[in-house]
Amino acid sequence: MHHDDGPLGRVGRPDPPRPAEERLAAALDALSARDRLLAERSRRLAALEDVADRLTAVNARLETLADDLAALRLARRAELAERDARIAALEAALGQAPGQTASQQRGPDDLQHIRGIGPVIEQLLHEAGITTFRQIALLSAEDERRVGDHLGVFRGRIGRDRWREQAAGLAGPRPVTGAQGPAGAPTRHFGRRYDA
Repeated sequence: MHHDDGPLGRVGRPDPPRPAEERLAAALDALSARDRLLAERSRRLAALEDVADRLTAVNARLETLADDLAALRLARRAELAERDARIAALEAALGQAPGQTASQQRGPDDLQHIRGIGPVIEQLLHEAGITTFRQIALLSAEDERRVGDHLGVFRGRIGRDRWREQAAGLAGPRPVTGAQGPAGAPTRHFGRRYDA
């Protein structure tokens, strides 16, 4: 007896897949996997390109800042050179040796002529580099704070005893030794008398 197997084959079982269909299904699976991989790589590439663009922009900004910094350094050097030239010209006009301050040239003032300054405070001021009435008269607020810190327990006296005002009144022309007038005649410069 002959049985007609039909499309389900024997006893209701499906026909086994044919090799061409298997290859096609495997190829479709491989293409899908490849598409997913390509999509992931495209996303990564886009992210890397974005980072590269940002790095290029940052690098350009850094180059601009480096150029600006170089220009500022050159300008600062020029300003310092101009300042040094002005200082040298002023020192020459004052008859000082270059690098020597007026107080170094003429010697210290007797700071004890200022009310509130005795021998101990005068010594502390000398240690802080203050030796003339003019230096005290020209103290800025920051200088006053710095000197006050150096004076320790005597801090506050600069303002309370009005040292700057007293020093401004005491600072004035001082005798210059060895100055020569016309034809080598000695000249006489008068300074103030600092009597207590």
